[in-house]
Amino acid sequence: MFRLLVLFCFIASFCCCSRKDKFVFEKIDFNKEIKGDTIGRYLPGNVILLKVRDYGYLDEFQNQFLLIKKVNGRDILTYKIAGGDFDVRVLDNNIYIVDENDKSFGWFYIRNNQLLPKLPKIDSVTAVIENNHKSNFVRMDQGIFSIFEKGKVINKLNYGNFLLRSEFDFDALQIGAYKIVDNRLIKISSDSRGFLRQGDGLYYVSYPGYNINKIYNLAKISDLLDSLININKTPKVLPVD
Repeated sequence: MFRLLVLFCFIASFCCCSRKDKFVFEKIDFNKEIKGDTIGRYLPGNVILLKVRDYGYLDEFQNQFLLIKKVNGRDILTYKIAGGDFDVRVLDNNIYIVDENDKSFGWFYIRNNQLLPKLPKIDSVTAVIENNHKSNFVRMDQGIFSIFEKGKVINKLNYGNFLLRSEFDFDALQIGAYKIVDNRLIKISSDSRGFLRQGDGLYYVSYPGYNINKIYNLAKISDLLDSLININKTPKVLPVD
């Protein structure tokens, strides 16, 4: 009974921590307000999602995420996603807002109704990967291994490929929760949180994860920005909801 209560509290903690009402799109002057390294990603509808990293003291940094509407190659409107410490993930035509350092996608192991911190056979899998990449730094998050070279990720490996002894492309999976059954990967729910209700087993949650704070549709944002281009005074806060 106690173990069931622990699992219930774990689920409830994620259900209650949503910050859906705290995210806003604030208009800024890109040239005046943004400093730091930028990483751009072009999205449908001539919209750029820009990640700006401003480095501070002792390699501390702050990330900012911007949406820039371009028309005829010129930057027209720039809005900053505001709402505290968070990260942004993009999949298909949606922007997913997650907590900073979120680790809600990848592999999860439940036994005796408890979410365990260690995956089955993870030590042997880690040993094989590290032996094959002796000159690289290897980091593992929820069964996803990132291989670094000179500070940059050059490859990613999935624990599931070693466990199932296959070359299956886990990145191609549709959003949802999956379970290992008879040495096969079975989809159990289109809801990424579905594995939390399944009981014991080894589960895989596809990208972007199950702990999503907010979802924005890029096509709708692009259409909204289009409607503002010819307005003399654009709003300080973009009404995206």
